Amino acid sequence: MEDSIYVALAWRGRGVGKLLLPPLIEAARPLGMHAVLVGIDSESEASIPLYARFGFREVAHFREVGYRFGRWLDAIFMKLLTAPKGTREVARLVADG
Repeated sequence: MEDSIYVALAWRGRGVGKLLLPPLIEAARPLGMHAVLVGIDSESEASIPLYARFGFREVAHFREVGYRFGRWLDAIFMKLLTAPKGTREVARLVADG
């Protein structure tokens, strides 16, 4: 499952991301999701620590894959593995076809 949270500029720095992320993670588990992935601009000073706080770890750093504001940007992908129960559920769904 890939996650994207966008907070309006006027609401940034008010803890909105901290409120939105836990329900998203919890929603993935009963759906049998094995992992939650997020792609982040490597210069995002708010997003990277936010996701790390909830257990996400960097799994990839892609250099110069986006072009915006007249310059090349790097992207970081972070991943959180969900509970083992989710792994078993996905395995069962794949086996059942």
